[in-house]
Amino acid sequence: MVRIFVESVHVIFKHLVKVGPSIPVQVFIDKLSNLGFSYTTRKLMVPPLPQPVPQPPSELVEYLFKRPSDATSLIVVSEKGFVVDTRSVQTALDLFWTSHGILRESLKERFKTIVPQMQLLATIQIYSEISPLKIIQDMLTPRLLKKKITMKKVLSP
Repeated sequence: MVRIFVESVHVIFKHLVKVGPSIPVQVFIDKLSNLGFSYTTRKLMVPPLPQPVPQPPSELVEYLFKRPSDATSLIVVSEKGFVVDTRSVQTALDLFWTSHGILRESLKERFKTIVPQMQLLATIQIYSEISPLKIIQDMLTPRLLKKKITMKKVLSP
């Protein structure tokens, strides 16, 4: 039996609106405040997209929500979407579904018109009694590699 210990986890989940209505930030402020979150704001200058006529940068206001009991978890909300940043996979899921539920509830029928860009970044550091190379080699068995090669042959013209 191989013992593996998780040293640290860092999860960032982005849900940004590419096409569709702006995020109703005030609804997030009200709902998350009722759930015990406190917030601060920060302003960022966002460069414009390339256009034939140059445009000045615009200002984006972000709201950073934290629970007093959990200083390592953060929800960042702006009119462009929300980002969950935390040190726990379970907390990341909880905060994502909370934020997603608020967004869905506040936009109602307009929620279906959103085209989001979602991105998940997870960094997990582990300690193991055996080397990571050995773990990877054990996962990539010859049978599995053969399956991948066979699938490539099937898909190629």
